[in-house]
Amino acid sequence: MGFTGRLHKALYGYYPELLLADRIYLTRENRKYLKNRGIRHSGKPLGRPTELPRHEKQKRKKEQNKRSEIEWKFGQAKSKYGLDDILTRRKDTSYACIGLILLAINLIKLSGAVFVSFFSCCISLWHAQFYRHPKIDSIGFATGREWRLKESFALAS
Repeated sequence: MGFTGRLHKALYGYYPELLLADRIYLTRENRKYLKNRGIRHSGKPLGRPTELPRHEKQKRKKEQNKRSEIEWKFGQAKSKYGLDDILTRRKDTSYACIGLILLAINLIKLSGAVFVSFFSCCISLWHAQFYRHPKIDSIGFATGREWRLKESFALAS
């Protein structure tokens, strides 16, 4: 954990607020390292279990859910994208394979986000064009309920 902590500090200028890690990495030595640097961790505290306040339980549950999301993504990479089927002999080619798989996962996620934003933009433009009011010219266009309110206001006056 020392290397990861130093790397994070070198990149961002500060230590992370929270560390999401498996139990196996939360040794006494690592816990001491985290405590000295003011970093919280998602693991259970050592010793006898104590009754936690409700807000603390909810906070830990959210942290564990975030960790579950990350673990799910690694599981998906192993089963769907072949991250567990890497059979290269050299260390550098193994790193290259892992990097390419992770790049493919990120590109797929990014393309989905681009598609959704493009599609929502097209729908909003179509919606705005469909509800364009002929009397609203340089001001812009109103959509949906706004158009009906403006139309009823114009009829009333």
